[in-house]
Amino acid sequence: MSTYAFRSLALLALGLGAVSAAHAAPYSGAYVGVGLGYAAGHDDGLEIPSDPTYAFSTKTDTDGGLFSISAGYDLLLTARWVLGLGAEAQIRDLNTFTYQRLNGVPSNVDSDRSYEDPIKFTSNFATTLGPRLGYLFNDGATLFYTSTGLSIARVSRSFGCTGACSFAPDQVTSITQTDWQTGWALGLGVEHRIGAHASLLVDYHHADFGTELVDTSPMYPGARERQAYSEDVLRFGINYRF
Repeated sequence: MSTYAFRSLALLALGLGAVSAAHAAPYSGAYVGVGLGYAAGHDDGLEIPSDPTYAFSTKTDTDGGLFSISAGYDLLLTARWVLGLGAEAQIRDLNTFTYQRLNGVPSNVDSDRSYEDPIKFTSNFATTLGPRLGYLFNDGATLFYTSTGLSIARVSRSFGCTGACSFAPDQVTSITQTDWQTGWALGLGVEHRIGAHASLLVDYHHADFGTELVDTSPMYPGARERQAYSEDVLRFGINYRF
């Protein structure tokens, strides 16, 4: 074997050894990451009318893809346990259109829904911030973790007035309200080192954003919409550690 070939094999062995060592390296220090995923939202609404006879309700289900940017810091507590703090921002496309239902069922007035008010739901941004606690296995290459924390979503709802408005041409026929809804998130995930600085991950979290009141009294005097929003998010990503 030539000296050049021997040196090449030696360098290759050293490189493979470095990668193996990197796999077992502790999850410690700062990181940034990007990811792609899927979000499914659930927005349940109940109208609080001035006349209880006309209590409309909605169940809006929406879903769509997302792109995420994340950053955080991990601290190795023991040989197995990792404590971290992370933040994630999501740009996503949750956009759907549905109708209100009188007392939870479709209107019997006619078949073209002219007496069922339309609702448009949109959420294009969300962020989470909070701690995570992880456990190392597979010689320190793989981290299983749970997470919790604060979650904020930008939510827009547009309510339209159909049948009743036809009797009053000067009446307001639509209301749009956009808010930052704040809630909590709880999740779990797995992260696996693939090199000296990189790791792949998959995680899931459920977020509950509580209840938001939308004032629809310009359309129907004294009416408000009580909207309870939650969502489930599945994400695949890659992190770079410094």
